[in-house]
Amino acid sequence: MKQRLSHSSVRLYSQCGRKYKLRYIDGYRSVVTSGALLFGSALDNSLNTLLETKDISQAIKVFDKVFHFNFINDVGTYLPDSTLITYAKSDFDSDLLLPEDHKKFSDKQYEYALHEGKSLEDTYEFLMSKKEEVGFANLNDNEKKLLNLANWLCLYRKGLIMLEGYNSKVLPKIKSVLTVQKQIELENQEQDKLVGYIDMILEMDDGKRYVMDNKTSTKEYELDSPSHSQQLILYYHATKEEYKLDGAGFIVLYKLILKNKTKRCSVCSNDGTGKRHKSCDAEVNGKRCGGDWIETIRPEANIQIITNTIPQAAEDLVLETFDEANLGIKNEAFSPNLQACVQGPIICEYYNKCWRGSDLDLIKK
Repeated sequence: MKQRLSHSSVRLYSQCGRKYKLRYIDGYRSVVTSGALLFGSALDNSLNTLLETKDISQAIKVFDKVFHFNFINDVGTYLPDSTLITYAKSDFDSDLLLPEDHKKFSDKQYEYALHEGKSLEDTYEFLMSKKEEVGFANLNDNEKKLLNLANWLCLYRKGLIMLEGYNSKVLPKIKSVLTVQKQIELENQEQDKLVGYIDMILEMDDGKRYVMDNKTSTKEYELDSPSHSQQLILYYHATKEEYKLDGAGFIVLYKLILKNKTKRCSVCSNDGTGKRHKSCDAEVNGKRCGGDWIETIRPEANIQIITNTIPQAAEDLVLETFDEANLGIKNEAFSPNLQACVQGPIICEYYNKCWRGSDLDLIKK
């Protein structure tokens, strides 16, 4: 029987055969979706628009639309306060929020009185502490909505900053956009197919051509990361002859936004940027000023462009991985990999299903 696999399914099988079976054969999905996945989807759509049109206003419209409303388990969902989304603590950054964001957070529709009159930051910290103590599932509905709204608002602001940064920092380095969202197919000797969609193929300002992938991340990427990315290597292999490629690369948009904080004295306007004094240390009429600092920020996206050549050995290794996964799936070899159950702070979505026989946090599609 001929098979048709995606890169993500091959990668999942390589991680854990049991996880592949639960997702792609048994049809189990987590009830909740990660905020990172939804944010990445919205940003990808808007960056595609930016690359194709060179129009930042159109790209912002796409981001605004997709990050407000998307599908979770095939159900159209209003994202800002949805309780079906899980966020990372690093998503929150109150420095980036505008007055209208604070107004949304304090909207009376949530009927949340416990921290009435308190700041967004205080309420968020309280909810995060409670979440860590009792678990997100045990918060009441209004608490879940408020916590998720705070995270969504921060990611929304980060996304707009990233788009502006991409427009000003990345586009000038692109000599030509050769293709965006190109579908590829790789076929082995048994006519099994591996399919996927390439983010983009670009000719950069150095005159070289690369298959590229946009990424959002909280962690710094290694400078050789494209040369051992299974996905990029597959896409490079599939298109290197057609587009005469020189290599592959990532454009990484870091979620930690650069603040460029400045502070000036409210009394004498002394520049206190970088100083640790709690109040103004300038001398005025022979005395220490002591005025309060007024802090301002100029948020800026932190973006890294990484390109590598791809060795033939890397291509061969990745293609071998596809063949092994393909053969294993055909032979119904779905052994669990217990090392993949918990990886740092990340717990597999099928953990309770495998270890406790419980599928309460899953749905079957």
